[in-house]
Amino acid sequence: MNAAQAVTEAILETIRAIPEGVPSGHLYAMLMSYGVDLETYELFIGSLVASGKIRKSGDLLIAKKRDESACARCDNGSDFPRGELRCIRCGRTGGAK
Repeated sequence: MNAAQAVTEAILETIRAIPEGVPSGHLYAMLMSYGVDLETYELFIGSLVASGKIRKSGDLLIAKKRDESACARCDNGSDFPRGELRCIRCGRTGGAK
């Protein structure tokens, strides 16, 4: 694991530790004390959002629950990966299109 992956994983674990969400500005302020600039922070957060591991709700960063996925209607054609799951965007269950 390289340094960028380690920082990304640490950010993810921090967000997972607070189920109701972490204010993005607070997380950035904490990371600034370790020398992380805004551009780098946005790259870390962007990669976590793009990978589906977290989502943004206003200023909150919220970890995707391990048993949730986005459905075909909400996620550009991809469906639920396993059986009975709940869409993180619309709440639909079952994976049926």
